Amino acid sequence: MTRILISGYYGFGNIGDEAILLSLVGSFRGSAPDLDLVVLSGDPGKTERDCGARCIPRSDYAAILREISDCDLFFSGGGGLFQDVTGIRSLAYYLGLVQLAEFLGKKVVIGAQGIGPVETLPGREMTRFVVSQADLVIVRDEASSDLLQEIGIRRKDIAVTADPALLLSPSGKERLKEILDTEGIPCDGRPLVALSFRKWQGMDTVLPSVVEALDEFLSRTGALGILIPFQESLDKGILRQISEKLPGRSLLVSGTYTPSELAALISAMDLVVAMRLHACIFAAAFGSVPIGIAYDPKVRHFLERVGAPVISLSDVFSGKLGSLLDQAWERQRDLRDAVSARTGDLKEKAHETIKMTLQLLGF
Repeated sequence: MTRILISGYYGFGNIGDEAILLSLVGSFRGSAPDLDLVVLSGDPGKTERDCGARCIPRSDYAAILREISDCDLFFSGGGGLFQDVTGIRSLAYYLGLVQLAEFLGKKVVIGAQGIGPVETLPGREMTRFVVSQADLVIVRDEASSDLLQEIGIRRKDIAVTADPALLLSPSGKERLKEILDTEGIPCDGRPLVALSFRKWQGMDTVLPSVVEALDEFLSRTGALGILIPFQESLDKGILRQISEKLPGRSLLVSGTYTPSELAALISAMDLVVAMRLHACIFAAAFGSVPIGIAYDPKVRHFLERVGAPVISLSDVFSGKLGSLLDQAWERQRDLRDAVSARTGDLKEKAHETIKMTLQLLGF
């Protein structure tokens, strides 16, 4: 049986990364049901229950060596694994696994990754050396391809596809109704605006401007702000602060939900105002209008690709967020149609990651 070993930021409660994994596992099995899929996870038991693939601890290096030795293909991705903003150790970990697979003669795919930022000289040198030797290099946006070439990777076969989470299937209407009822979210025609913010450097400074813009917008439109955490450890605190400053105009989602359940919840929103990349991806994929606050280049790269509104985190100070919200509100229908059309094209691109990987294995 052909075996793929998947490496990523899995098992840490990040909805975006877990959505990527669910999409990868579902798409690989949908195309090649007999594949044996193994996943490296920070919480193997939970990840195994959630995605149905066999999982091993990502810190058990003896087990990792055995699994790489036994696999037919090592798949590194998706997500933003190759970056050194969170530290060189994280980058060294993911590149080290890829290099080990290359050393052992395994087929290696860099799978639909968002590359960067890679700012340190050691980080750039490691990335150039390891990625250059992969059998397939697939990135999720043009900016990632450009960065790899800037680093010194001179191969002409870098493929640009799209984030695998675009392939996620949302939960059904009955489950969505249960979530809305459980959270006390009204279904009486009142407009709903999802709010997805995360802890980030400088957020304490920018938060008053965010709250002011949201307060004015929600008051003017009569909409209810639905605050949705995408990683509780980083999001819940900042969302609680926002909720406390918007009494009567916001509701903080308290339950713990799967990526498919949150995708369904996002589909019930009129607008989605988000720092989180995958809140924007869910909005684009499932019929809402995303408005991005780009704390990281990846957010801008995606939203510009689908033609959705986006501003940088620093622009919130200048009052641009309020103007952007008003413009998006007035152009909801046109924006939704335009974003939906472009996102449909990206879903086809996302399938190409699966096809190219399976072709490398002879399927």
